[in-house]
Amino acid sequence: MQQVLGIVIIFSAIISSMFLSGNIAMFIDSQALLISSGIFLVGIILNTTKETNFATHLKRVFTSKALTIPEVESSANFYSNMNKFTITASVITLIIAVIAVLHQFEQPKLLGPIIAVTLLVTLYTGIASTCLFIPAKFKLLASLSENNLADAPESNAFVKATLATILINVVLIAPWILGDSLKFLMDLPSIIMIAMVILGSVIFVKNIRTKVLTQYLFSSLITAGIVLYLVGIVAILSYDVDSFNQFLSAFGVSLITIVLAIIVVLPFSLLLNYMLQDNEDSKINSKLFIENNSFVKSYAAIAAVSSALTLLVIIVYFPQ
Repeated sequence: MQQVLGIVIIFSAIISSMFLSGNIAMFIDSQALLISSGIFLVGIILNTTKETNFATHLKRVFTSKALTIPEVESSANFYSNMNKFTITASVITLIIAVIAVLHQFEQPKLLGPIIAVTLLVTLYTGIASTCLFIPAKFKLLASLSENNLADAPESNAFVKATLATILINVVLIAPWILGDSLKFLMDLPSIIMIAMVILGSVIFVKNIRTKVLTQYLFSSLITAGIVLYLVGIVAILSYDVDSFNQFLSAFGVSLITIVLAIIVVLPFSLLLNYMLQDNEDSKINSKLFIENNSFVKSYAAIAAVSSALTLLVIIVYFPQ
């Protein structure tokens, strides 16, 4: 099925980043898996009923049959709530990491492993959001006739926004790259991974001529960028290096995926939002806009705390 292919492509991008970061075994931890499984289980229990269990919500995502508006809204709310729950749990795990770090200041070599294990929980929940929760929610909403732009005058807005985004990036960024100032952004593995996430996301949602596309790609790309960034952070904290410069260099490389995601999604989202502004007065789109702002702020907070903890480890481990 098309949705399965989309999940495989997105997941492959994340797994590829793990392989490129070194030994994939560093991303597997029994404690983190247990905690993540508990988070998912509790989230499913809290957000399902006897009438609409988890299996029902999954079937609605992968089915080719037309769904009623109540069915779509019910399952879309389920995946939205699961995303909120996993984000909240991720923030809590980072708070735990901060507390643990403050209690282990006298043993610098323990700081890296403590933060790395905690970040794995954030990574696992982020993978679930990127591969399933976010795409499933928007695939369902895109199936609603009120969000369909196939026959609307704005149906070519996606193509226009895409071409305009490419033009903006070429005009504003290309000179800096050619001048070596931003040459570090031309990291082929990072570019390929972001491209795979975009491809998988579009394949999953199937209908790109939809009013919710801009919110979907905004959530999907930013979340994926931070997940790939967390992969880099976990790898950094698992390395046994003796050079401060090596740590800083690896830390900088891990930020590239977030920068690339922002470069792609920010101008595209702004342009597409502007082109579809006459259609954004519906309750669903207004609610999505508010929710997406919350998602981005939460994930940005996770990235900021992760960065702060990583830099703290570097400073403590290399005081000189």
